[in-house]
Parts: sequence; C-alpha cells; structure tokens
Amino acid sequence: VPLQKIWDQMSLTYHHGVNRIWIVNVGDLKPMELPIDFFLAMAWDINCWDHESIWEYTVLWAKEQFGSKYAREIAEILQRYTKYNGRRKPEIVEEDTFSLINYREGERVLAEFEEIVKMAEEIYSALEPEKKDAFFQLVLYPTRASRNVLKMHIYAGKNQLFARQGRISTNDYAELTEIVFNNEAA
Repeated sequence: VPLQKIWDQMSLTYHHGVNRIWIVNVGDLKPMELPIDFFLAMAWDINCWDHESIWEYTVLWAKEQFGSKYAREIAEILQRYTKYNGRRKPEIVEEDTFSLINYREGERVLAEFEEIVKMAEEIYSALEPEKKDAFFQLVLYPTRASRNVLKMHIYAGKNQLFARQGRISTNDYAELTEIVFNNEAA
C-alpha cells in the first residue's frame, strides 16, 4: 500500500470530521509493518506528516528497522516497489497487462523491478546477520515476489505472442515462464 494513498485517504477522512476513531482492515499483519506504522503515526498526530514528508518518514522507518547505513536505499526500494505495484496489483497482472509490442512497455516495467531487486539483494548480502531475517521479510521478499509475478506473466505473454507469430523462440519463453514459476514456488 503506497503511503501516499494512506495519507490521502486519512487526510480526507479527518477533514470530513471523522476524528474520534479509525479502524483499518490490514488482513495479514506480517507484510504490512510500514503502512501500519504510518497509519498509526497519522492517527496519533494527523499533522505530523504530510504528502511532502512521506519520503522522510520512510527513511526514518528504514533507519529504525535496519540502521542508518542503508536507510535511504531501503526507503527508495520500498517507495518504488509500492509505486510499481500501484500500476497494477500483482494479483491481477495478466499476460497482456503491459504491452509486449508498443514502446517496449513490458521490458521497461520489468527492468525497473530488476533494478530494485538487485539493490535489495546487494543490501541483503551486506547486512549484519541479525538484520537479515527482518530485511528479507519486509523488503527483499515482497520486492522479489512482485518482480517474479510480473516476470512470469511477461514471459508467458511473450510465449503466446511468439506462438501466434510462429517463432521458434516460443518454447524458450515457455521454459522461462516455468523456471520463474518454480523459483517463486521454491
């Protein structure tokens, strides 16, 4: 959940006079620590954060969780992956969600995810052992999983497109789709 959306919805609610009790349905608590923390910070003091200071909130949160050494990079990963998922939630991405023909859209979107996954993996490798579990759960896995879902669908879309075009590389993309699926399942 992008923090910008939380800020927007909570600010609207507050300015419409709803200011005594707020209830949020978070479903599964485990992957939602950052948005829940932000919601609670705004509920405590609605004026403490605004749309222009969300970046700073994310940096402070990352610093609190993982220390200051990689806080800005971690904040960037978190902001970017929630932004990218805001284009289309991973659970509703399909083979034709992003164009495989026009403007290299599918490849560009996938390259953006590849960049932040690489950043997350480099930080994970460099982190102290006692911070790795939390980093994996809060940053690396959601970033990597979002990328993998996208990658699997783009590869499946290429497989279908190339099959219609009669290309020999059709089978290559069927195999790549299966590899990504199996990697994500593992």
